[in-house]
Amino acid sequence: MRSEAADRKKDTRAGQCLTPTVATGSEDAVAAFSPLLDVLADVPDPRRAQGQLYKLPHVLLFAILAIVTGCNSYRGIVTFIDVHRRKLNAAFGLNWRRAPAHTAVRYILQGLDPTGVETAFRRHAALLQAARATPGQGRAGQHRSRWQDVNRPFNRGWVSTAFCCAFLPGR
Repeated sequence: MRSEAADRKKDTRAGQCLTPTVATGSEDAVAAFSPLLDVLADVPDPRRAQGQLYKLPHVLLFAILAIVTGCNSYRGIVTFIDVHRRKLNAAFGLNWRRAPAHTAVRYILQGLDPTGVETAFRRHAALLQAARATPGQGRAGQHRSRWQDVNRPFNRGWVSTAFCCAFLPGR
């Protein structure tokens, strides 16, 4: 029976990235999320200046990441931030000593203006669409089926709709 240390010595990739094309450094993480953070920075913050210990764009980004990974509650979002806090601090240049309380996350998310969040998500979607467009291609999506045209509002804003429905009251 082999020891774990012998297995590590045999595998020369131990401690290295197994998929070299995937961004792993903190600079790459910040660069990948920089456009989304810029868009989220334009969402109006419902808190007073004294209550802004945790910056809104980062709270929103981490909430989105938590939801994408399967969290479905405010406590789940806080657990995600708490588990990954050191990595998030290193990647985004933060110095959070602890994750925000679940009541703080609830207060932040429920206090958001739904139209401001929707506008930010639509602007981000437009930026992504513009980045994917190739010059001289014409209008993207001209070959859409009738079913896609009927459901177009859902297709355009599904992320913002899902986020708003999950956390914003009155949507």
